[in-house]
Amino acid sequence: MFKKIACTLALVASVLAVTAVPASADPKPSTSETAESPAALRAKLASRRKLQIERLHAYAEKGTFPRNRVRPIIANVFIDESGHLCAVANLVAQDGHRDLVDRTAKSNNLVRVADLQEGELIDWILASGLTREEAILIQKPYMPVTSNADFAKQEDARLKAHFVEVEKKLVADTQKSLDVAVARILAQRAKKA
Repeated sequence: MFKKIACTLALVASVLAVTAVPASADPKPSTSETAESPAALRAKLASRRKLQIERLHAYAEKGTFPRNRVRPIIANVFIDESGHLCAVANLVAQDGHRDLVDRTAKSNNLVRVADLQEGELIDWILASGLTREEAILIQKPYMPVTSNADFAKQEDARLKAHFVEVEKKLVADTQKSLDVAVARILAQRAKKA
């Protein structure tokens, strides 16, 4: 239990430090990270949020989305058989936590952020500058692959349109979402103190 808490704190600390070093490299946050003022925390989260929005934009522009070849119904696919990452997995991996992405895919490749209440992905979201609700909005499920010749083009267009709308919402909700993110981190710190 202590090891899990230490790993969780390390993940949050490493993400907030905006480093590419895996969370396991530092077993606990430094005193300066835990004593960080709400204003400094907000500034750090604002910077992180801006980076996540830029990464989501680049992901949508690139248009290399996973394919759902595993379920005959619409489903989340964290990493497809070609190695394409879903939008949330892409954000986590670009933050230097590809190990977390791979572990998540190995344990539940159909993971839905909406179904998670705790764990390393939730810890990453907490420190990302995004809210859990926004991560849920980002994670769009994929249509099952069909034999329709235009399937890939239609699916890519559907997903790209989704990410464009999500990006607009993320930008518009920035101040409100940062209030929520700061409050959640402070509440978590208070519980662990």
